[in-house]
Order: sequence, then structure tokens, then C-alpha cells
Amino acid sequence: MSATISVFQFDSFRDYLLVRRPLRVGAWAKRLGYRSPRTVAMVLKGQRLPSVELMSRLSQDLRHSEKEHRFFELLVEKSRRERRGTAVEPTLRELARLRGAMPQGRLLAADQFAAIAEWQHFVLRQLVSTRFFREDLAWIKRRLRHKVGLPALRSALSRLEALGLLTRDAQGALCRGEPVATTSDVPSEAIRAHHQQMLLRAQEALVDDPVDRRELTAITIAFDERELPAAKAAMRHFRDEFHARFHRPGGSGVFQLNLQFFEHTSPAPKDDSDALH
Repeated sequence: MSATISVFQFDSFRDYLLVRRPLRVGAWAKRLGYRSPRTVAMVLKGQRLPSVELMSRLSQDLRHSEKEHRFFELLVEKSRRERRGTAVEPTLRELARLRGAMPQGRLLAADQFAAIAEWQHFVLRQLVSTRFFREDLAWIKRRLRHKVGLPALRSALSRLEALGLLTRDAQGALCRGEPVATTSDVPSEAIRAHHQQMLLRAQEALVDDPVDRRELTAITIAFDERELPAAKAAMRHFRDEFHARFHRPGGSGVFQLNLQFFEHTSPAPKDDSDALH
């Protein structure tokens, strides 16, 4: 499996190592030159970050190219900055450059995202870039199917401008600001609330929209939880490719793509040692 997995697919160095790990933790630690598996085990469990020396040994063992090694180092640096609460934007930009994918944009701080977590903010950001847009609250309310009241729309537009997520051109017309992103795999009440609202929009579309205006499809599979990091990376890659292919500023409307992947069954019983063996 490891031959088909690239470090450039991952947003987390730990997820990558868990997928690429070629041996049981004890045997791998020994091959990496450590008498005890403790250091490697702590890194794989997320209890510590790898040192410069360990990063070098891991890259050599996994046969990274120079570019892959640098990307791996940056993933570790991203985790270090997130733990310290320092800015990660420079690291994200270099990761995007090395990956060769579309830039993820400005990373929203938790309090910034909380301010715009309600679903209409993200729809408004896209709506202003459509060719039929009118900066008229009554018109916007109609386009949003009367699901948002005029005071809430007025507040949302003001909030988006204050955060720089909507701007104005030389003629004073509203424009969509720079791309933005949120952190991945970080628990957040605001992010959970946002996804709950988007899932509710999907439920409404299932009832209200004709089948030729929507696509809802699903598949239920037997799955090995050890492949979860790779599966999540594949879904994020598909999301980015979908955006790159179909996002059209100047389009006719705003659509939503949701991807859900979740567990129907309770987790299989295992102790701490099973997680790494």
C-alpha cells in the first residue's frame, strides 16, 4: 500500500507516518537506530514531535526525495506552530507551493471562524461573485429562498467586510475576498455547528429540489480503520480537484458540495499497544 501513498496527500505528519509505517513500532524503531521504541511510539501517538535527527532518519528510511523531505519537515513545523498558537500561514503557503495544488488561502483564526460560522456567510461570499448579483438585501433574501431575514443578512455582509472576506472594487462594488481555510482535524464547536447547518441545507434540498438540480449519493462499505488517514486525505484531494474544475466566479448561482464519511459501528476493541502494532 505504501508505494501508492505520497506525503503530498497529507495535512498531518502523524497521519502520514501511521499510513506509511512499514513495520511494527518496535522493529521500525530498531531499524531507525533506536534501542528503545519509546521515542518513535510517542511520535506516532501524537505525544511529541519528531526531532530534526528523527525526521532525517524517517525520510531516509521512507526514501524521500529532497522535496518530499522538505514537505515532511513543514508538516512537523505546522504542528509545532499549532501547538504553540503561533501563525501557520507562512508554513501553509510553502506546503501549498511544494504540493503544487491550489493554495488553501488565509487560515481563519478560531474566533474569526466563529464569527461567520452560520451558513449564510459562506454562501454570501460566493453569491457576490455571480454575474447576476445585486447589492440589495431584498434581492439577496429572495435568492436565499427567504431562509435568512434582512437584519441577519445586513449583519452578515458587515461582518464579512470587517474581516476582509468581502471587499470593494474601485467602483465600490462588493467583491469576494481572498480564499480562506480552517484547520483540519481540530475539534471546534463553531466548525461542528457550521457542518450541522450545511447538513440541514442538504436535507432540505432532498425534499425541496428536483432531482436534476441536486445529486445525493452514498455507499456503505466494510473498512479497515488503519486506512482512515489515507481515506481522509483522498477525500480532501477530491474536494480540491472538484473546486479547481468547477468553481466559476461569474457563475449563475451558489451550490454546496458536502462529503461525509463516518462510522456506523462502534470502534473495534483494542488496547493502546494494538493502535501501533
